[in-house]
Amino acid sequence: MHIMSTFPVYIPKLLPRDENFVSGRRSCKGCGKALSMRMISKMMGNKLIASGPAPDASFPARYNQTSTGSLWDEITSGDVTTSFVDRLIAENQSGTKGGSSKRPTKAVVGIDRRIFSKDLLALPEMFREEKNVVYICYDSEMYMNEMLKRSAPSLDAHEAPHDLTREELQTFIRDKNIPAQVKECAPAYSATACPSFPLDLMGKVKKALNVNGTAFISVLTPCPTAWLFKPEMTAHLGVLAVTTGFYPLYEMEDDTVQLTKRVAQPKPLSEYFKLQQRYLAFPPEWLALLQEVTSEAYEKLVAHTKKKGV
Repeated sequence: MHIMSTFPVYIPKLLPRDENFVSGRRSCKGCGKALSMRMISKMMGNKLIASGPAPDASFPARYNQTSTGSLWDEITSGDVTTSFVDRLIAENQSGTKGGSSKRPTKAVVGIDRRIFSKDLLALPEMFREEKNVVYICYDSEMYMNEMLKRSAPSLDAHEAPHDLTREELQTFIRDKNIPAQVKECAPAYSATACPSFPLDLMGKVKKALNVNGTAFISVLTPCPTAWLFKPEMTAHLGVLAVTTGFYPLYEMEDDTVQLTKRVAQPKPLSEYFKLQQRYLAFPPEWLALLQEVTSEAYEKLVAHTKKKGV
């Protein structure tokens, strides 16, 4: 199913026509990250894209396919430093092309969700509210690998089983989409998004670019290669992540949390997991417990938010 097929025909015509994410990328077929970047770059235009080399220049999956000579660099390693982010902000403010803009000039920095387990000391400084920056955090659910490793049978007969506890899962679900380090720093704007809901994603990018201070958007990016599903299922996997409540779409601003896609009757989490071959050996009892915790967390989120239609 095409991701734009659910909208009236006139809505896509209201979107910017310029394509700032051009061909030549080195992503896999069906890459959720590349799809997200195309949508995000549409909203940034060629006036607001920050440029500068990533700290880990040897990382093979750098995305430099934006127009007007600007670079979109993805921070994925533990070499992240606040000086790098500060330099991006300074370069963007002093070297913005295309004249003036009604929107505030902001640096835009792409980061990988894995950074939150690699460089804990730098993170609080990165998310200071006074920084005029938008962090786009690509979430390909690589944190699930640890859970998958624990679910695999051990070859060591003396090794004790690594059962999951309800407390562990509750903490995991609470901090999965917007990490605790980000919440503690209280950015001016933070949100979750998914390319399967393009208008929601692009609307949040526009809001993040206009807000004063730091903004953080966590974007779910289904990965056919790592999740082991057919590339044509990328958009569908994103829809299931949201409609099962595993990846709810919401935003936080001015101490207010709002759902931007309310799911009246969440689908079973098994529908999301069964399309990913990486979960073939996932214990049924673990899935049942994860379903309980996910449902509880989603109900709690709904109870503390007010409806905002999409």
